[in-house]
Amino acid sequence: MIVAAAALATATIGMPVAAGEKMKVGEPAPDFTLTLIDGTKVTRDELRGKVVVLNFWFIGCPACEDEMPQLNTFRAKFAKYDDVVFLAITHDKIEAVRQYLRTRKMSYKPVADARDAVDAFDVE
Repeated sequence: MIVAAAALATATIGMPVAAGEKMKVGEPAPDFTLTLIDGTKVTRDELRGKVVVLNFWFIGCPACEDEMPQLNTFRAKFAKYDDVVFLAITHDKIEAVRQYLRTRKMSYKPVADARDAVDAFDVE
């Protein structure tokens, strides 16, 4: 199951959404490959069978910054479970994200330069 925090939607890891169609709650997540800011790649298929919490955010978003402590607390509650994965996805450039995170705590795994994923999940 994928929980898209900012998009307030859920989907299961499965077949991709058809091109041009909007993702709907309960439908399979679109196919994706994400690159964490440490260079590690994560694919939809690697996450199959896990609970995945996606937080879509961007630098300069007051609501995103306000929710960060609560999301860190939420993630801490599930830290001992290997089958629960937390990803923070942004379209911001990797260097900007690295600089931003030097002064803020984010316990989710950050993904930068992820415009394709933002678009695939139909996040505005």
